This record gives sequence, structure tokens and C-alpha cells, in this order.
Amino acid sequence: MYIEHFGFASAPFQDTPDQSLFWPQAGNLNLFQQIVHNLQTGTRLQVLVGEPGLGKTMLCRKLLNSLRSHRSRYQVICMPYPKLALADILPDREPESRQQVLLIDEAQALPIMTLRAIIAAIENSHSRLSVLLFGQTELRYLLSGPISEQIQTIEHRFVALTPLDAVATQRYAAHRITQAGGDLSRALPGNCQLHLHNLSQGIPRQINSLMRKALLLAAQEKSHLLKTQHLKNAASHAVFARLVAEKLV
Repeated sequence: MYIEHFGFASAPFQDTPDQSLFWPQAGNLNLFQQIVHNLQTGTRLQVLVGEPGLGKTMLCRKLLNSLRSHRSRYQVICMPYPKLALADILPDREPESRQQVLLIDEAQALPIMTLRAIIAAIENSHSRLSVLLFGQTELRYLLSGPISEQIQTIEHRFVALTPLDAVATQRYAAHRITQAGGDLSRALPGNCQLHLHNLSQGIPRQINSLMRKALLLAAQEKSHLLKTQHLKNAASHAVFARLVAEKLV
């Protein structure tokens, strides 16, 4: 409903990761390029942690697609949900010279013994294995215990994903609007931008949810512009419950 009303070519604020809407800037750091650079310069273990909704899965999938486009250089295995059997996680040895890259999302669910085995595989002097663990903040605590001594023996990086500030929130939403073919002046007027940040707390998943609901409310009212009241109402559970009941969401 709101897609046609605001003239979007595609949905800009879906909850499911959409690589066509990937926004490389996060917390004023280009994390994607940083991760690739670390891989190319020999970092064997990278750990990215953050609360739910900060874009870990989107980043993981973007990296997966990018590395797989360079098949002659990388053998990439992605585990969107950790398996408990180590044989299901670690890639097979290859006679080729390709760098093996293992991506594990929701890595906080891995048993500590599996984490130890993964690090041991990285330590293998004949291994060309690099591992990226994406997980919630519990993962940082798992890796700060006795296993931390094992981690110190390999080249590693820890990255903490944080919510976007007000400027980054505006840029994130603006990127999605323009990528989806929308009119920024209509879909996110200047007077709405700070409200969006305050209501979403700079969490990308919350930004997506609020904008989708607010644009739907605006379309339902046949409003030419998104208004601050639409954002406030979108943040109200009572208002959204009515939309669900009317099957508008």
C-alpha cells in the first residue's frame, strides 16, 4: 500500500536482509571494507559482536556474496545457524592454494569445545583458514574466559557493532529510500529525522520497522508527506495492533 503511494520501485524497509539495500557505513566506519582488508592482510580470526538488530546478518551475507564472487581466491563456507558437529563446520582440506574462509552467524550458540576446536584449526601451521564469528554480546564473554589464552596465539580482531548516531540514522534511512526509488523529501522530511533516531535508538532493525509502519500510516491517511505524528503512532503498540487487526501490515 505505502509502496505505491510514495512511488517506491521496491520495498525500502523490510526486516529481512536485502543486499541491494546494503549500506556500507556503520558508526562512521566502513566495516565491510575493514573486514575484507583484515582477511587480505592475514587476520585469522575476526569476531563481530552486537545486540540484535544492528546488522550482523546483513554484513555476514554481504561478505559471503562478495567473497564467493572471487572463487579463484577464496573457498567460503557460511553457517547461518551453528551446527554442533565440528565436521559440519570446518571446511575440508583442499590441495588448492585458495584461502578458506568460514563465516558463522549466531556464533554465541556454539559450544565452548567447538570454539576451541575452531581456534585449534586456525592455529594449524598448514591451515589457510580464516574465521569470522558474528554473534550477540554473549559471544564476547565466551571468548574472554580461559579460551582467551588460546586466541592470543593467533592474529585476531574484535569489532563491537553499536547503534547509529543521529546523523548516521538519517543517512541509513535516506540510502534505503533513494535506493528503492523513493523521494526523500516526501518519505523522510527534515523535521522527521531526529524523531526517527530518538524513537529507533539508532538500531537499524528498529529504523526499518518504524519507517515501514509510519509510511503505511501516512499512506492510509493519504498524506503527501511523512509526518512526525506518523512516526510517533508507529512506535505505539496500540496503533500498530489496530493495523494488524485490519490486516494492513
